[in-house]
Formats: sequence, C-alpha cells, structure tokens
Amino acid sequence: MLLLIPHSQAMKPEQITAQETTAHSFDYTSSPYDELTRIPEKVATVEPIDSLQESLGPLYKVAKCESGLRQFNSDGSVLRGRQNSQDVGILQINERYHLEASRKMGYDIHTTKGNIDYGLYLYKHQGLTPWNWSKECWSK
Repeated sequence: MLLLIPHSQAMKPEQITAQETTAHSFDYTSSPYDELTRIPEKVATVEPIDSLQESLGPLYKVAKCESGLRQFNSDGSVLRGRQNSQDVGILQINERYHLEASRKMGYDIHTTKGNIDYGLYLYKHQGLTPWNWSKECWSK
C-alpha cells in the first residue's frame, strides 16, 4: 500500500479513527485524484498501489523514479527536483515550460491532483517525451 504522509499537521495514532485508516475506493474514470478533491490536500491518504499503477499507466514508473511517488517534502513544501528546482511534484512538472499553460487549463501543478492531471494531459499529447531526462530510470 502507498502511504502519503501528512505534511501540514501530523496526527497522533490515538487521533486516527478506524474509518480514517480504511483504504478508500476511488473512481478513476476522469482523474486518479478526483476523489481527493473532498479530502484536504495534505492529509494522509492510503490507497492500493495497484489502483495508482493502473490509473497512471506508464507514468507510474516515471513518478516512482522522478519523485519516489511524493508530491510534498516532510515539511509540507512542494517537492522540487534535485537537478532542477523548477521541476515540481510527483511527476516533476517543470514550471518554466508548463506553469503558465497548466494554469490556463485550470491545473495547479503544486497540488497532487493538478500535478497528476496535467501530467496525464502531457502524456496524452506528448507521450513520455517530457520525462526523457529520467528515461534511464523509468524505462527499465
């Protein structure tokens, strides 16, 4: 299972209810993270890796290589690339090339949902070309 760690306020184990620890059932027909729009962005969420792999297809390997499947750092800030600080989030979308376009389309690449949705848009229109820099990692 994939555990996205809470970043804004860590919950103590005694504060988590049984309902909050149950894996969510998601409908990924339009976006892997549509269901998360009802959940605060930085709250811990548990979901099966198989669902995420199926939803992202080839982008799952890209996300695993690019960010370790993380959108945020442990301090709650958006994950930025080690090689290029303009690469942000789970799919390391480059702000220089994509921030303005993503905003015009209504995507916020600084959120998990926006980063994944814009990444899926890029994949649909450009294939894996935007992630060629890390191809050695994800093409294995």
